[in-house]
Amino acid sequence: ANGALMMHQDAAIYGGNLRKGDTHNLDLRGDAYVLAAAGKFSVNDVTLNAGDGAATFAEASLRISAQEDSELLVIEVPRPATI
Repeated sequence: ANGALMMHQDAAIYGGNLRKGDTHNLDLRGDAYVLAAAGKFSVNDVTLNAGDGAATFAEASLRISAQEDSELLVIEVPRPATI
């Protein structure tokens, strides 16, 4: 309704801006998808540029370090149950 995004998932969505040289650590309880809206930054030593995305699985945390002023979005979802 009214252009809203409907998600049928227990997700946490984080967004933010980092200045060049900033580093941020994000502890995870689930898996995550990282979207690079602008700039250039690394996530656990993998470099992302504007327009890139990366999925993480079974990581305890993300270490995000900006090589340029950057804008990003992190979507965290529960890990699948194991049998």
